[in-house]
Amino acid sequence: MAGLGPVDAATGGYGDRMRPLTVLLDPAAADGHRVALASLPDPLRVATGPGADVVAVSGRAPDWPGAAAAAIGSGARGVLVCGPGPADVDAVRRLEQTASGRGAVVAVESPAFDATWLAAVGRLSEAVPAAALVGGLLVTDRGLAPGLVAQLTLVGSLGALEDVRGGSTGPAGYWISASMAGTPVDLAGIASPIGARLTVNVVSEHERWTASFDRSAPASPASVTHDDEDGAQLGPEHCEPADRAVWRHLAAALTEGVPLPYTLGDLAGHLEPLARLDQVLASTAAHG
Repeated sequence: MAGLGPVDAATGGYGDRMRPLTVLLDPAAADGHRVALASLPDPLRVATGPGADVVAVSGRAPDWPGAAAAAIGSGARGVLVCGPGPADVDAVRRLEQTASGRGAVVAVESPAFDATWLAAVGRLSEAVPAAALVGGLLVTDRGLAPGLVAQLTLVGSLGALEDVRGGSTGPAGYWISASMAGTPVDLAGIASPIGARLTVNVVSEHERWTASFDRSAPASPASVTHDDEDGAQLGPEHCEPADRAVWRHLAAALTEGVPLPYTLGDLAGHLEPLARLDQVLASTAAHG
C-alpha cells in the first residue's frame, strides 16, 4: 500500500506510523477470505481472539446489519460484510449512521469493488440514456440471495431503478423488470451448478457494452467489452478478484482515510427496490 514504511523488526509495525490491523473472521465468512488476506501486502493479520481492529461478518445471516453494528459496539474500527444478502434498508442506514458516529468503516463484499468494473462503470453509465436495453443475468451455484444483491450493486451503480416489478420463474429463479433514465431494464437470476456467471449489458442501436464476471472459479478476472461499428474492444483486465480488492480498499480507508468506491449508502439505495419484490425475495430465500 502506498505510504507504508518498512516493517519495524523490533515492533512488528510499519515504521512509526502504524501497526498491522488485526482481523477476526466469522467462521461462516472465513472461506476464501483467509487466502485473500494472506496474499495481501497490506497491514492485515488474522487474529484468533477478541479485540480485533477489523471484524468480518457473514452477510448470509438475516440480520447482518445488526451483527456489523454489534462488532462496532465491541470496538472494531472496521467491518467487512461477506456475501451480503437482502436486508432491511432502514437497518442498513442505521448501520451507516452507527459507523459514522463511531468513526468506523463498513465495507460490503461486492463485484463493484472489481478494478475492471471501476475503470469502466462511468462509460457504461453514460451509455444508459441512449440505450435500448440494460440487461443483467446471474447464474450461480453459491446462493441466489447474495447473487441478487451482487447483481443490484452493479446495475444500481449505473443509475436509479424506477417502476420496478418482478417475480419468480420457478423454484430456483427470478426476473426483475424496471426502467433507468427512460431505458428498459431486464434482470434475471437462476440457481445452477453449470456456467456460473454474472453479466451486465448496455445495448443500443450502434453499440453494446458487456461486463462479465466469471463466478465458476476464484480469482477469474472480470472483463468489459465494447462493440460498435468499428469492431470489438476488450478493456484492460485486472486479475485481482473483488473479494481481495475489497480488503485493500478497507485497509486504505482505515489507515489513510481513502473513501470506499462503494459504500453502505450506495447499498441501501440499491436494496430499496427489493421492498416491493416479495416473490423475488421468496425465490432467492429458498436458495439462499
